[in-house]
Amino acid sequence: MKNFILMTIITLLISACAPSSLKVNSNNELILQHNSKEYAFPGTIVDSDSLSFQKIDVEQVTLKESNGEKFYYEQVTIDIDYEFQYGSITTLKYIFDVSRTNIIHKSSNILLMQLRVEDDKYINLMAEISATQDMAYIYGFSNRKLLKIANELNAQRYEIKNSYELTKPKTEWSQEKLLLQPLIKPMFRRGPF
Repeated sequence: MKNFILMTIITLLISACAPSSLKVNSNNELILQHNSKEYAFPGTIVDSDSLSFQKIDVEQVTLKESNGEKFYYEQVTIDIDYEFQYGSITTLKYIFDVSRTNIIHKSSNILLMQLRVEDDKYINLMAEISATQDMAYIYGFSNRKLLKIANELNAQRYEIKNSYELTKPKTEWSQEKLLLQPLIKPMFRRGPF
């Protein structure tokens, strides 16, 4: 009986969580779907790359807006028997090789923040963080777009720092770096499966 009640509560909690997704659609728009709303990052794909490391795959897409500004989308997927070693913020700080962040909004599955890359320079980032085995994020977009998203997400309190335009992807992916600080760990499983 206890197991049935526990499973019912878990099922209700999972079904109550707002689904979200961050994907590039067929029109080359990056679309975030969250709480029955869509946030579009229209642009043209100008470059894409696939990186493969031991147990980690990274899809990188560079998009360019009509005004010439570039922004970047990455999808990180890990093997089925592994999960992220750290929470989303720590993982992103490591991927971008930064020590400080400015959190704008955080919910159960969406993170909106700025990564401090220099004394007074920040990179704007939005991530989908609801899974333990994959992560999607977009970064390098303007403060104007950041403010619009923060307002639409009803972020309670935020202070926007100075961001700067990136000319190339900022993430720090390498086999050596992943060996020095593993981002993943074996997934704990109970029972004989």
